[in-house]
Amino acid sequence: MNKCALILVCIAAAACQEPAAPPAPPVENAPAASAHAATVHEHPAPHGGQVQSTPRGHIELTVDASGAFTAWPLDEELRPRAAASGRARVGLPGYAEVALAPAPGGALAGKGASFSAPDFPVVVTILVGDRPETARFAVHLGGAHTHPNGHASGHSIIGRIVDSSCLALGEGVSGDHAACAIRCIRGGAPIAIVEDGTGSVYIAVGAQGKSVSDMLLPLVGRRSELFGTIARPGGTQLFVVEEAVPEHDHAAREGGAVAMVGEQHLEVTADRAGAIRVYLSDAFRKPIAPGTRRGTVEIRSAGAAPLVPDGDHLTARFAAPFAGAIEATVRLPMDADPQYFVTFLLDPKDQGPQPVAGGSDVRIDVAGTYSPSHVVVKRGARTRLVFVKRDTTACTGEVVIDALGVRQKLEPLGETVVEIAPDKTGTLDFHCGMNMIHGTIEVRE
Repeated sequence: MNKCALILVCIAAAACQEPAAPPAPPVENAPAASAHAATVHEHPAPHGGQVQSTPRGHIELTVDASGAFTAWPLDEELRPRAAASGRARVGLPGYAEVALAPAPGGALAGKGASFSAPDFPVVVTILVGDRPETARFAVHLGGAHTHPNGHASGHSIIGRIVDSSCLALGEGVSGDHAACAIRCIRGGAPIAIVEDGTGSVYIAVGAQGKSVSDMLLPLVGRRSELFGTIARPGGTQLFVVEEAVPEHDHAAREGGAVAMVGEQHLEVTADRAGAIRVYLSDAFRKPIAPGTRRGTVEIRSAGAAPLVPDGDHLTARFAAPFAGAIEATVRLPMDADPQYFVTFLLDPKDQGPQPVAGGSDVRIDVAGTYSPSHVVVKRGARTRLVFVKRDTTACTGEVVIDALGVRQKLEPLGETVVEIAPDKTGTLDFHCGMNMIHGTIEVRE
């Protein structure tokens, strides 16, 4: 028995009193796009950045606080390879996409706005020939975290989140076993990750300043992609988790409406100027380049318009602006359905960053998420945040702004006003009472 398995068995006896069950059948995993992309392997960083796998090689990324991005396309042996262009999408509200152009040394480089937040995800897409490749990174501007017997280069693995005790006792790792697994984890059993394809088991620990339970407990039993680093202190195999993305997460990354088609997703947005935009992504919400894909958008009151590639998404433009809610039918060939169409009731929104509130009311709809999830206010100005709770669920029954000492119950199916007057610039977090739904308040001069 190897050390990892022995540790799991010992943990099982102490942390979970569930009776042992017959050994579970092998886990069936979806085939990966390539053996290279699906298997965790060592990633020395030739340029001192973070390295992630793609189906045809690697991408190395560096980012600094000034907003400078540099990406190096690398092959499977970490040797330089040519890429025509690229782009970086930052997981911070209102942060504009950064175009990456060829630079000396075989790199792709670009410049965005400077950063105030120290930690954030970045999705990089490079174009090699006519084929896009995408990788996701967890960026830490304070410097890469290092771990005993580990290294600072980034990794990502796809697998299921389970509890180590039940796994050692032969219980299954599917979602059907989630309730028991959650009980064991809350009883003290470490969280484990069973990697797709290889069946390798990692004990999950949180990166510096992050709670592994907060990140992974909601994902127990679910197939997820995890980003972080590997550490092997004393032979124990750990995965230090920076970020976790569940399979088929339907969060509205662009503030629109999301639909799933086979293993892909599309998110549709509308702006008041008369544009409909469609963003494509895979099972783990990594962006998919539209390529030559084309379709149409039909609006009952405005007719039809062609849907054509527009950078990293597709856009249909209508002659007249949208004055109110619209019913839009998107017809777009998808891999799982060449005749696919879907109809959404969309609420058109303004494009670009939200203006500084400066003492006015800011309306925030609450219905499983906050919309908008990012608001901008003026330092020192008294601002009324009007939370409109559109359901009766308990999960979003109160709002918490820790930095301002606010904990306010929200009126179901009604409006609740929270007045704030922050005296310092910066970014404040607000969240529900269960700390699962989050938004940000940006305080400007």
